[in-house]
Amino acid sequence: MARIHPYEDTGESDVEIAAWGMAYEDGHTEVVGPGQRLVLASPERVEAWFSRNGVTAQLVWLAPATVASLGPGLAA
Repeated sequence: MARIHPYEDTGESDVEIAAWGMAYEDGHTEVVGPGQRLVLASPERVEAWFSRNGVTAQLVWLAPATVASLGPGLAA
């Protein structure tokens, strides 16, 4: 979860990682951030939770990790 804070005097934005977590197949989502742990009904609810007081939250989905493979000539 990234939160976007607008700078009032310049119009530019600052971005912070506010929380990280997982969305499960049934839709519920668990997130952990500094000093908090939330379990909410959906990723959209998480986004709404962090979008308050002029701050816009945005979900950032990471791609699944891939496994590197070494050919026989490269293995140690």
